[in-house]
Amino acid sequence: MTAPVSTPKPRGRKPSGTALTAAERQKLYRERQKAKLAEAPAIPLRDEKAEARTVELNRKLADALEEVSRLNRESDALAYKVDRLTRDLKAGQRENIRLRKRQDELVKDLEHLRSRVARWKAQDGSETTEEPIRPKTRRRKAVT
Repeated sequence: MTAPVSTPKPRGRKPSGTALTAAERQKLYRERQKAKLAEAPAIPLRDEKAEARTVELNRKLADALEEVSRLNRESDALAYKVDRLTRDLKAGQRENIRLRKRQDELVKDLEHLRSRVARWKAQDGSETTEEPIRPKTRRRKAVT
């Protein structure tokens, strides 16, 4: 037995006989576009309310931009003041440290002098009955 020979199936859509050419399809497309434009509502040339609103919004924008500029200038001035005060504070802290060191040196010198006076008095045999002078103690302020 021999196998039956089959013919290959045709590919694609079966022809209907009413197919349009590319030029005909393009012509129909253009006609549809013209019809859509004819049906669209007309756009008014001028809208007084919209123009007035635009003018008002432009004025508000100009005012807002001026306010932003003013605030930027104010911010710059405040930043300068903060920088200057920070420098002054740091300089004051350095001066405070320098003065505390000097005070500590003077207290040591005073103690040294007192001990020398006490030795001299001991050598002379004289006793002192008065209370010795004591340096003032530093009170540190609590940082709040």
